[in-house]
Amino acid sequence: MSNPDSAISNYPVATRPQGFSVRRTPRDYFDMFVERWWMGAIAGVIAAALIIALRPHFVPIYRTEVSLLFESRKDRVLNIQEVVDTNVQTATELNTHMEQLRSKTFFDYVLASFTPAEIEMIQKAYADPQHPGAPPLALASIIRPAVVVFARRDTPIIGIQVANRSPEAAALIANRYARKYIDYNLDNANTRTNSAIVFLRNQAEETRTQVEAAERALQTYRARNNLAAIGENQNVVLQKMSSLGTAVVKATLDQIDAKSLIDKIEEYQRDHRNLLEIPQILSSGQVNVINTQVIQLQSQRTLLKDRYLPAHPKMKQNELEIQEARRLLGEAIDKAIADLQSRYEVSAQYLQRLQSETIKSEGQARELDKISVDYKFLEQDATAKRATYASIMNRLTEATISSQLATTNIAIFDPAWVPDAPSDTGALDAALKAGGAGLGLLFLLPLA
Repeated sequence: MSNPDSAISNYPVATRPQGFSVRRTPRDYFDMFVERWWMGAIAGVIAAALIIALRPHFVPIYRTEVSLLFESRKDRVLNIQEVVDTNVQTATELNTHMEQLRSKTFFDYVLASFTPAEIEMIQKAYADPQHPGAPPLALASIIRPAVVVFARRDTPIIGIQVANRSPEAAALIANRYARKYIDYNLDNANTRTNSAIVFLRNQAEETRTQVEAAERALQTYRARNNLAAIGENQNVVLQKMSSLGTAVVKATLDQIDAKSLIDKIEEYQRDHRNLLEIPQILSSGQVNVINTQVIQLQSQRTLLKDRYLPAHPKMKQNELEIQEARRLLGEAIDKAIADLQSRYEVSAQYLQRLQSETIKSEGQARELDKISVDYKFLEQDATAKRATYASIMNRLTEATISSQLATTNIAIFDPAWVPDAPSDTGALDAALKAGGAGLGLLFLLPLA
């Protein structure tokens, strides 16, 4: 029995009965394709042949890469602190090195290092054989777009990949980039070290003048007031006041620190934020240990969910362990908060006692000879200036020695090699385009 829709579809549009609509079935489209596939095949073959025949001339591209290792520590020949610390401690510092490698400033630095013979070798691979008299491509337009800088995951290593039509030129550019980045950092460190040396010399000269003036003032004051000796009681009182002053400062700072922590905890509680974000809470007592247990139990629960349903005994046991750990964590946090509040109260009482003792000592000091006090101030001032001058001279000596040590924490981890085979010829791209055009015409043209 024939299909009514197929019968209606055979009528001309003008003579079809009114009230009937035509529905196309997958079988109709299949029949269309079977009846006219040869048209799509011929067109597809012609299109694919034209794409392959008219494709542009592809030149093989060679790729190679060099790796730079950024050590977190470097060997010390002498126990001297450098002016410029080039050690890499964080991922941000490694990203800074990557941006410097990509910068135009460093690219110009590398570009200036190529000799005329090396420039000719790099440009030779990009010469147009059909126009031998044409000027060569600019070196910057050849090198910079072909350089890719990337970081190796979870390592302090940066890779530099270079693509070029010449395998020798690719290896030359990659190794030159690595070597010149080491030189670039050494030059930068030396420049900043020399600037620091000039600054330290000026400061040393100024401080030396201040020391000489303080020494003269001390000698003049001693001779004018006949201070051949200072009483033992005066030394005891002054030492006591100095110790009390230091203790008061320390106690005040401890009280301020405790108060700021308590205010911060109250702010976190008011905003319903996680108190474990406060380092002092996390490091207090068993908080960190219990928090680690909670995290481990939650991770264990995530793994158990993949194997068991919520009613499984292991899931219930895990839930009980998590609840108990959270309870213990809450108690540990409460204890840490209580310890901070107790610390604040104790520091306030201790500060009050220190201030009381200080007042007593000040009363005793006022009874001492004012000349002796003034002499002490002059002596302390001279001592501080001498210490400052000695510190500046020591740092100047270290900076001078450091400027003569060409050390860096950057090393070539894996040099670039000369590739023996191209990584891209363009043939695969042309084949994919030709195949896509041929298959598209094979299926679309019969149905169109």
